[in-house]
Amino acid sequence: MKLCAIIGSNSIKSNTYIFTKNVVNELEKSIENLEVTYINLKDYNIEPCKNCLYCKRNTSCIIDTKDNMNYIREVLIGSDIIIFASPVYVNNISGTMKNFIDRMHSWTHIMRLAGKYGIVLATASQGGVSFVKDYLNTVFTYLGVDIIGGYHYYTDIKEEEENFVIEKIVNETIDKTSKDKFVSTFIQEYSFQHFKKIFSKYLRLGEEKIIDEEANFWIRNNLINYIDYQSVLNDVKLGKLKIK
Repeated sequence: MKLCAIIGSNSIKSNTYIFTKNVVNELEKSIENLEVTYINLKDYNIEPCKNCLYCKRNTSCIIDTKDNMNYIREVLIGSDIIIFASPVYVNNISGTMKNFIDRMHSWTHIMRLAGKYGIVLATASQGGVSFVKDYLNTVFTYLGVDIIGGYHYYTDIKEEEENFVIEKIVNETIDKTSKDKFVSTFIQEYSFQHFKKIFSKYLRLGEEKIIDEEANFWIRNNLINYIDYQSVLNDVKLGKLKIK
């Protein structure tokens, strides 16, 4: 399996990175041949979204080739498990993490990461972890990810408490990834039906006449003909559907 950890801290001595590293180290001990890629967003050039909607009409973002987003997208698509880790900044995720998520907004319309597992990590000195976990869980949900769980770490936590949290993450990851199916949520099913209704109107036009790349994606991958999102996940798990 392949794991990608997206870390949204700007700190040189990042508690978020340290906690994420500790979690991944234990996962490596429990999951055989786990390949890990760390992406510390502060070390990458990621331009802010310009809201030009180019990504809706084309196969990529117009500024993907000008910064490092192409590479990050490729790593995400090639991963089986994805970690979103962010510190709490003013009761929210970091601006660095938000900038990265903004650049992926078109992917939330096509559930581009269907068939991936997600882990959310939040770190703080005091409060705000609930909002960060809820927000990143929501992002994962609209990206089509099967969420393992949301977890947090306080900077004054005792070592035995941290070890307990990490053990919980490892156990729940092993349990989730060992099952023979992905599981959709109510929100994912609602989102799937919403976009299916929108993109179904393009069917009569023929793909070569469609200028909306999101609609092309749905038609190209035959998502338009699935009755629900759970059916999509079932075929992804069985290898019958390879989203591209």
